Amino acid sequence: MRVRPSRYGTGFYEIYDDTSDYKPVVWLTSSECPDSNALGLTHVKTQVRMLFKTDAEPWSKFADENKMDKTWRKAIEKGRKPDTWFVHEGELSLDECEDVQFRADDGTWTSIL
Repeated sequence: MRVRPSRYGTGFYEIYDDTSDYKPVVWLTSSECPDSNALGLTHVKTQVRMLFKTDAEPWSKFADENKMDKTWRKAIEKGRKPDTWFVHEGELSLDECEDVQFRADDGTWTSIL
């Protein structure tokens, strides 16, 4: 099941089962310092970061190429920093991970590898 904005402009969302346009991806950011709101995440998801070298493409290019619904895209990007978002299609191997870091309460990062 998936959720999308209602196509009837009611301000509500609808649930649907069509997965023909579903494409699994890894969502990445180039943001040096995580900002939960800019990334659209909760604070907990900004406590650990994994650094990868990958051929990820900019979010804007990915969204355009995959003809993302404009209403849905606008809702996701509103008030955030999509210019720092990147998308990698497919899996990322741990072999491609250069570092794993944990953020302390004071905001400093420590490598845990």
